[in-house]
Amino acid sequence: MFNHFSSYAASFVCAAAFLLALNGASSCSRDLEKGAQSGRQGCLRTRVAMASSAGVNSDLLLDGSVVKIYNGDFTGLIRRYLYKELPSEIMLAEGNYRMDVEAGEIVKEAPNRASWNLKSYKGSKPFEITPGCELSIELTAGICNVVSVVNFDASVDTFLEEGYSFTVGCDLADASKCLIYTASENGREGYFLPASDESSLFWEFSGKKKADGSSIVRSGRIDDIEKGKSYVMTPKYTNKDGFLGFDLSVVTDVEEFDDIIIFDPVSTGLLPVTKTEVWAGHATVHASVDESEFTDPSIVKLAYSADGSNWLECPMERVAEGDYKALVKGLKGATEYECKLLVGGVETGDPIKFTTELDKQFPNAGFEVTSNAESADWTSFYDPSSSDVELQTKFWDSGSTASAGMLGPDKAICYSDTDVPEGTGSTKCARLQTINAVVKLAAGNIFTGEYYKTVGTKGGIVNFGRPWNGSRPTALRLWYRYVGGVVDKGCDYISTGEYDLFYIKLAFGNWPASKYKGSATCPVQVNTTDASTLYEYPDLPETVAYCQIEERGDGNLGPWKQVTVPIEYYSETEYPSFVVFAAAASKYGDNFAGSYSSRLYIDNIELIYE
Repeated sequence: MFNHFSSYAASFVCAAAFLLALNGASSCSRDLEKGAQSGRQGCLRTRVAMASSAGVNSDLLLDGSVVKIYNGDFTGLIRRYLYKELPSEIMLAEGNYRMDVEAGEIVKEAPNRASWNLKSYKGSKPFEITPGCELSIELTAGICNVVSVVNFDASVDTFLEEGYSFTVGCDLADASKCLIYTASENGREGYFLPASDESSLFWEFSGKKKADGSSIVRSGRIDDIEKGKSYVMTPKYTNKDGFLGFDLSVVTDVEEFDDIIIFDPVSTGLLPVTKTEVWAGHATVHASVDESEFTDPSIVKLAYSADGSNWLECPMERVAEGDYKALVKGLKGATEYECKLLVGGVETGDPIKFTTELDKQFPNAGFEVTSNAESADWTSFYDPSSSDVELQTKFWDSGSTASAGMLGPDKAICYSDTDVPEGTGSTKCARLQTINAVVKLAAGNIFTGEYYKTVGTKGGIVNFGRPWNGSRPTALRLWYRYVGGVVDKGCDYISTGEYDLFYIKLAFGNWPASKYKGSATCPVQVNTTDASTLYEYPDLPETVAYCQIEERGDGNLGPWKQVTVPIEYYSETEYPSFVVFAAAASKYGDNFAGSYSSRLYIDNIELIYE
């Protein structure tokens, strides 16, 4: 079935046959380096010819070849000659030897390690010198390159823009050891001379999708490469987020050349999981299925396990011809899972593994840890004396730094309170209270970040955000209780006399402090006296995900409620480096509007990973 690969082999076999006549003769000059003690010596008379099977200029190839003679026990090199300087008679002592012949690029002091046309040949054969005996041997020097052939599947042109490339080499970081295949080099042979410490052939495919112009880069390696073998690679675009699948088979029935190793697309099996498709609580797994062999999609299933013994199964959805995927839910964070493809109940292909993201939570999300570390006039939601390192420094802050700092403890806008939801085990919560700060209304608030400074009597500057580890929760859950009073101070967005409303915002993103003027750890700066800095996070291009909660009051203190709100992701391939959580008892407090009687209680903030 592999006879069609013979054409690849025949085009670069080009074996060079060196015919060496070895004759015992007493007329040869003495060998002064070996065997003088025994006096039993022989003469090697040399006559070398080359036969080429691929049209190589034999004279040129021979002229630059090197002949080496070694002791047969591999103890050292005895002779080395350039072919054009090879003597007709060589005196050798009785014994066993090995002759090596090298020709082509390999004989150069600094050979080209990667080339489209510079081949190298090498041959070796043992022989024995016996006085009084004539001996003839035939030594064949065959190609000793590692040979690459890249055949782009038609699907690459179908789904990718022009300009895609496939780089092959023994070291992709060194251009002198690489060849770059483009559409014009399709099917062409490349020749490599690996260094002694290089045993792998690396490859990298890159291109852009026609559908949306997005880039695709895939890379891999072929280990345990052997000189004198051909590695035929066939990139195929499988339309699964651009994954290129390769399989390995060894062809042994090509007579013209040694085994050909060929890379073809995966027929039936699981594909390596894309990192961004693995979340804390779920993952998407893809498979390729040979539908000429398996025609019933209902028999294709995925089995997965966290411990290797308890296996769960879920169906795989047929997305397109040969393309299947499964959304695996209910996973645990920071856990390694193993997956198997089942076709008709039979495990098919190799298993794969992936590790879920960490299901990280906010520190002090129940506001149980408090102190007066900053001032006796307001509550700080951290404690430098805590045994938990994460609770020793500030994660949460509030405008109390300004209001109570200027006006006294009765003007704090964020308190620790013991009014908590029943049955939760809480003993404390955060109470946000809007107040009359004499000149301006100050909305009760709490946020991740740091209060930066007060701007006279006009407002304040806050740096929002805290560093985040890249984890991607899917929902926000918390308890709240609210009383929204009649608005005392109105603005363009809310009128005096109507009921106030609260808001809670949660955003994940990669906002640069250099752009948003914040600090290295709290990157987004908001100045309440500058309307251009009152950002809406969904409008910022660096925002990865967002959700919000808001509710209008009716003048009465409502009961404790637990709410779960889905988090919307604007990008599912980015990992957020910062998080912003902000809550206010008066939504339009940034505009100094709201009710002096509005209060918002918050407790047990939880990030859900599903």
